[in-house]
Amino acid sequence: MLGQIEQVYRADLMKDLGLTKRQEDTFILSKGIAESIRHFQQHEPARVLALRENIYLYNQNRERLGLPDKYLARTQTNLNLLQDTFRTTLFLVLGLPVFLWGLLTNYLPYYIPAKIADALTDEEEFRAPIMMTAGIFSFGLFYGLEISAAYAFTHSVWWTLFISLSLPFSGFFALRYSYRLRVTQVYLKLFSFIYEKSPVLSQLWQQREDIINQLEEAKRIYLQHTGLAKDDVPVK
Repeated sequence: MLGQIEQVYRADLMKDLGLTKRQEDTFILSKGIAESIRHFQQHEPARVLALRENIYLYNQNRERLGLPDKYLARTQTNLNLLQDTFRTTLFLVLGLPVFLWGLLTNYLPYYIPAKIADALTDEEEFRAPIMMTAGIFSFGLFYGLEISAAYAFTHSVWWTLFISLSLPFSGFFALRYSYRLRVTQVYLKLFSFIYEKSPVLSQLWQQREDIINQLEEAKRIYLQHTGLAKDDVPVK
């Protein structure tokens, strides 16, 4: 339940408490949320049960529409949503040749370490070091082969140097491009719901706001219980 609450409420709570995205602040925030959950499980289990059910229904409806939670926060107007989608679409069109080159030259050395990590461990904390170690060998091997092929094909030191430099840069660009592509797909889907004035989306927004209100009320009660609340703490 901790992860579900953080998914919906973390950004608002960090802003309200003046916290940053530093690891220390996120740890403090997670610890505080976990302690408040334990408090309500002991003293108001019905509140925890109601919140859990509301979050479950919200996530079920959200996943049915294929919309990540972070895109459902009411922090963007329809105009900003359209502008962001237009800029990203322009980026995707102009960057397509670089993406294709990066995909062609970097897919296998990027894919192989991920498959090695999948085969060796199911523990998330071990995946990164395994992929990094395997990546040193896979990228070194494939880049060496690609650079050799470039020189054999062009017989030009300058073209070979240019292609060599393009390999890592195009690889990083391909990762960024694929992320922006996924974001654009979500934006277009969300904008179509807004344009059609979909009652399903309105219901989803209402569910999210109800959860936020429940969490705000729980925060107020918990702060008063712990003696951290001030008389001017707002109730949203």
